[in-house]
Amino acid sequence: MNISVSNALFGWTCYGNVALFRRQKLALI
Repeated sequence: MNISVSNALFGWTCYGNVALFRRQKLALI
């Protein structure tokens, strides 16, 4: 349970970081 939950949170945080990076990249262009 703990491992699956941690993996889910890690996946969401990575997805959020990628979304923010793309958003900043589009803003720069």
